[in-house]
This record gives sequence, C-alpha cells and structure tokens, in this order.
Amino acid sequence: MKPVLVLIDLQHDFLTGEGRKPLEPRLVRRVSRLLRFARAAGVPVVHVRTAYREDLRDATLHMRDRQIRVCIEGTPGAEFFPSVRPRSGEKVVLKK
Repeated sequence: MKPVLVLIDLQHDFLTGEGRKPLEPRLVRRVSRLLRFARAAGVPVVHVRTAYREDLRDATLHMRDRQIRVCIEGTPGAEFFPSVRPRSGEKVVLKK
C-alpha cells in the first residue's frame, strides 16, 4: 500500500474567516511541517479545495440555504495559505 497525503480546505476563509477562532498559526504551521516531510520522502500530495461561484449556484445545499459566503472563486479567502500552497506536479481537486 502506497501512502498519500491529502490536504483538505486549507484556505483562508475556512481557517480564519469571520466568526471562527484563528486556527491558522497553529494548524498551518503543523501541516506545513507534515507537508515538507511528505515532499522530502516522495509521498504524493493531493490538495482538495473548495471554491464557489459568486451567486452560490454551485454551492452545497446548506451553503446556499444559509447564504454562507466562503471560498468564493477569485477572492483571497478561497486561496491556500502560502506555506501549504500546491507545488507544480501536485494534484489539486476542486470540491463543490
């Protein structure tokens, strides 16, 4: 069995958005270390990210119903933190 590191939703809106405790310093620092280790060991890395259209028509039902506006395409909140940003060759999966 071959290992793979899957990183899910390490985006500004999910970790530091309005009404959330700022998790970025602690969590992203730890994930950054894990990511560096995985890359050095040759472990494949997959980044899963969420991005919704401005009108939320592609958002999940609960996001649309509650008008939760996070990770809107093209906004800073939808971006990865710099220390966990995908590198060339790493797979990025868009989750909606």
